[in-house]
Amino acid sequence: MIKKISLKTCLVIFLISISNITFAQIESKKNFVFEHSFKDVWAASQIILGNYPLETNDMNAGLIVTGKLGVGQFWQAPFENQIDNNYSQILSFQFFKPNTQMTQLQITKKSFYQTDFLGSQKDVALPPWEELRLIYLMKREIEIKKILKRIN
Repeated sequence: MIKKISLKTCLVIFLISISNITFAQIESKKNFVFEHSFKDVWAASQIILGNYPLETNDMNAGLIVTGKLGVGQFWQAPFENQIDNNYSQILSFQFFKPNTQMTQLQITKKSFYQTDFLGSQKDVALPPWEELRLIYLMKREIEIKKILKRIN
């Protein structure tokens, strides 16, 4: 039986076949949907990103961009291999409001190694553990806020 293959899938297969790019490097964006208002999701993001250096924090544009995070400035899963000190990453959070009770969040991680003292960079891909942890924390903050609102 022949399955229908989308144009995007064909393009990804083609790119992988002609280069040494891994699938993880192509898919660096993670999308999440919250069944909560934009205001609630934004407030939760401000709480969980409180310890991160932020370059952009624009509620009107729905955009948060962290500064350059070096080793020790972001969470690393205990089972992950130790990362070199030359590693850095920048997280970008883009919020979309499809309707009043739903918010979509797209997290993009740009991760790279500094290859020499002049600042040349080599892009790398790491598993999305940091992004998944941040989403879990956001959901938890929203639920805590809902519970506290019910109690009062």
